[in-house]
Amino acid sequence: MKKIIVAFGIDKNGNLIDAHFGDSEYFEIFSVSENSLVFAEQRKNLKIVEKMHGDPNKAKAISALLSGVDVLVAFRMGPNILRMKKKFVPVIVGTRDIDIVKKLVLKNFPYILEEIEKEGEKNYITIKNKEE
Repeated sequence: MKKIIVAFGIDKNGNLIDAHFGDSEYFEIFSVSENSLVFAEQRKNLKIVEKMHGDPNKAKAISALLSGVDVLVAFRMGPNILRMKKKFVPVIVGTRDIDIVKKLVLKNFPYILEEIEKEGEKNYITIKNKEE
């Protein structure tokens, strides 16, 4: 059974942050397979001060912090998505409610896995807020 490692950009209340992924308070890391989503760890964000919007140093720092992760899940992503999709599959979801987001990731697991397995730069995936 294939597994992927997913990082959710979380705020202090435990939902997806209502800002860019790189501005998250912390990242919750999960191991995800077709039928399960298992919490692995929480990583505190380094909060890099940007010299400019979309600072490449911020992308490098977040990328290093999230070493071993395959997928980045966020409500919003900033201009660094163009850098991040070289190493990760960015997934943008239409809700901040973490419980709904987890269900959406499980439901879309085959599609996300397919993108991970592509050679080279990845495309970002947008998932609407539909649980049905």
